Formats: sequence, C-alpha cells, structure tokens
Amino acid sequence: MAENTYINLEKLRDEYEDAENVLYKLVEGVFLQLPEHIEEIFAAEKAQDFSKLKIACHTLKGILTYLFAEKGVQLLGTLEKLAEDKNDQEIKLTMPRIKNMESELLNELKEHFPDKAPN
Repeated sequence: MAENTYINLEKLRDEYEDAENVLYKLVEGVFLQLPEHIEEIFAAEKAQDFSKLKIACHTLKGILTYLFAEKGVQLLGTLEKLAEDKNDQEIKLTMPRIKNMESELLNELKEHFPDKAPN
C-alpha cells in the first residue's frame, strides 16, 4: 500500500474477490454516507459533545474497517480516544486531518471505483 493512501486496495480486492457485488454496495454506501458521518463528527466537536464525538468516530471507524482504510481507522481511533479523554485542545488540532481524510478517501474511491461515484 502506498504510504499516502487511505485504502489498502490489495486487501480490499482480496477480501471481496468472490463477492464483488458486496464490495460495490459497500463502496456506494461509503460515497453516500461518508459526508454525513464527517458532518456528525464536526457538529459534535463544535458542540463539545465528547460522548457524541466518540460514538461518531467509533461508527465511522467501523465502516472504514470494511474498506481496509487503515490510515483513516487509525486517525478516527486517535480522535475517539481524545474524545474519551475530553482533550479539547488536541481534538481541535486533529479536526483538519479529519476533513483531509474525507477528501482523500472520496478521491481514492472515485479513482478505483469511478462507476460507483455519485454524479
């Protein structure tokens, strides 16, 4: 996996080799739901609702696990732990990385699955 990518495409293709339709449903779902999940994370951070932030991070982390988006899973795990610790200062420093993750993930999905991207 290239160091600057979020999705481990090799693991993803290996896992869903015999279930391509499942992979495509997953990718379509991420295209539709990722922006909503990111919005929830930012809303919880803005409201300083650490419990909601922790849950939102945990939920998205679970979804990204199925995509083998290991870099994103790690980042969300870090933010989840910061929310658990109510470390507002470090959370604020981490939020730009979350927005970048969203952009990078969507770009990678569009690159590898262009026919599944919304118009």
